[in-house]
Amino acid sequence: MMATPIDPAEIAATLRDVGVRAGDLVMVHSRLFSIGLVHGVGVSEIPHVYLRAFREALGERGTLVVPTFTTSFGRYGTPFIYEDSPSEMGIFSETVRRTPGSRGSARVSPCGTPSRAGCTPGAGPGAVRRAPKAP
Repeated sequence: MMATPIDPAEIAATLRDVGVRAGDLVMVHSRLFSIGLVHGVGVSEIPHVYLRAFREALGERGTLVVPTFTTSFGRYGTPFIYEDSPSEMGIFSETVRRTPGSRGSARVSPCGTPSRAGCTPGAGPGAVRRAPKAP
């Protein structure tokens, strides 16, 4: 049984209720469609509704970081083009990656996959690079 659709206005309020504050840096790895539908919004608009809610909760100086891994270039020989290779981590990370003004990191993980992350425009050019390196 699917849950009752959530109201878009509730999303930012819920983020604040769980402690997300303006200026925070938040890492999100999501599966939006397991949460359910958003009231009054078409399926294709759901990731944008969540992005707007995070931007509202984080404010102008907050940062939203999402994983945008892709393994197609290593697994299938598909050329990796930083600006064009889509995230394989879900529709929300791809939505953030494609949002005008988002920034990314081209750091490659030890297993050879690009472990770049998109972040909201308020993050500034060095936000992703300031994240700690994996051991």
